[in-house]
Amino acid sequence: MVTRAEAHAPQPTQNDQEGTRRRYVVAAAWTHIFLESARQRERMTRWVFDLAQNKLIVLDVQRDQKWRAADANEIADVEDSIKHANAEVLSNPSDWEADETDVLPVWN
Repeated sequence: MVTRAEAHAPQPTQNDQEGTRRRYVVAAAWTHIFLESARQRERMTRWVFDLAQNKLIVLDVQRDQKWRAADANEIADVEDSIKHANAEVLSNPSDWEADETDVLPVWN
C-alpha cells in the first residue's frame, strides 16, 4: 500500500479493445462485506487499483460516517474481492460505477 504522494507517475497500460487504458481504476462508493467480531458487516469503501502494478494502492473504509485508512487485513480482503470475485470491475469499470484515470483522486 502506498500513500497518494508515493504513487508513481502515470504509465498507460495496454487494452486490446481500446489500444491504451488509464493507469488506475477508482471506486468512490463501493460496498464490501467485512467479518468484524464474528459478524459480517457491510461497509462503504473507496479505493484505487493500480492496473500497472496489479494491486490495490489506496483503500479507505467508512465507519461512523467518517473515512479512515484501511488496515492490512482489510486491504488484502478487498483486493482479493476485486481480483477474484469482481474482476469485471477492472475490465469494465463504468459498468460498476467506477472510473479509469491517470490521476489519483483527492478525497477529503
